[in-house]
Amino acid sequence: MPYRKLIIFFKRSADFGIVNIFMMGYSVLFFLIVLPALTLGYVLGQYHYILIDGARFGPLMTDCDRLLRMQICAQNKKNKKIRYVGLVDCFVNNDLRILLERHMSFIVSPLLRRVIIQVVAKFSFIKKIPFIISRDISNNAYVFSKCPTPEKFSEEDEEKGQNALLEMGIGPDDWFICFHARTSTYLDSLNVKRDWSYHDYRDSSIKNFYKMVDKVVEQGGVAIRMGAIGEEPLEMPSSPKIIDYANEYKTDFLDLYLSAKCKFFIAGGGSGLGSASMFFDVPVAWSNLIPVPFLPWQRNNLFIPKLLWCQTKERLLTFDEMQEAGVFQLGSGADVSDHYKSRGLELVQNDEDDILDLYLEMLDRLNDVEQDQEEMKLQNKFRERYFNHEPDFEWGGDIGGRFLKKHFFLFD
Repeated sequence: MPYRKLIIFFKRSADFGIVNIFMMGYSVLFFLIVLPALTLGYVLGQYHYILIDGARFGPLMTDCDRLLRMQICAQNKKNKKIRYVGLVDCFVNNDLRILLERHMSFIVSPLLRRVIIQVVAKFSFIKKIPFIISRDISNNAYVFSKCPTPEKFSEEDEEKGQNALLEMGIGPDDWFICFHARTSTYLDSLNVKRDWSYHDYRDSSIKNFYKMVDKVVEQGGVAIRMGAIGEEPLEMPSSPKIIDYANEYKTDFLDLYLSAKCKFFIAGGGSGLGSASMFFDVPVAWSNLIPVPFLPWQRNNLFIPKLLWCQTKERLLTFDEMQEAGVFQLGSGADVSDHYKSRGLELVQNDEDDILDLYLEMLDRLNDVEQDQEEMKLQNKFRERYFNHEPDFEWGGDIGGRFLKKHFFLFD
């Protein structure tokens, strides 16, 4: 019995004199108050509760996206009795909260979320409770591809957004793409005292996007650089077609509106801002993605990974060796910088030609340009070899065909 396990935990802790007072408090609060209340909500209203990380933009976007799509999937299956409720500690973007509360419900409580997380980590049997859903970063490709989200902007929002575009010099007939190179700037702005270096493996240089930006302008588009306030300024010739939004126009609302209205988003290093476009079903091209434990969640996504240089072998790792190093595996520990340093592996960023090719490939897709057959074969080979164990892997995005053609030797 679950409660018997709880009693045994307290007794053993006391016997060894290592009772964790906080853990005891969390457990008592959970089993005597929280769990009965959540159970009552489930029995009376079919409420299912999903833990959401609201302190960082990327996790907040993906968690809320998943929650909303699960709600829609339940409705599409005519199971309208199920209602999903987000248990969130805070909202780092308040405009997102306003927008989401038109479609779903939230309980905002740092304490409640902390209690559930701590108790779930200690008592694994709680994970089997069907109406308490822990944060899940595993493959959700079917949900993200087959359950489109409802219209989220009001008429007032649209007017506000269009006025902002005009202020930036973007007219109703103009098209634009958003791009972002992930750095530590955003995390440092959240907590300057915390050491975020364990996340450095995701960083990339904005300079490697310049060639792609030039191509956007040459083709008559507008390139909007997204990011946190204080990002490294763009070192490019001044042009009304190149907008450093991160340092000139940034607001919570426009983070969402631009991500929703761009032709597509080119994100670097698993950028949380790319998740905003995905939330609005806008195609995303992910550059410098590592690790890649599952394919990007929407079929209209593309990605190219960082590569790994082995210091002892003095060469790039093959794709098979990258898999052995945990790059294509969930839970391998490849989501911290030390995972690579301890193995003598150097992360190799996508260069400017890689990112230009990624842009052109996504543009070709959106313009229905017939794809090179050799590239398609390589993409299918990569998908089948490294991701056929994932559920619904056929619904995930593709690795860049041009990237594979350039690096075909890594299949050896």
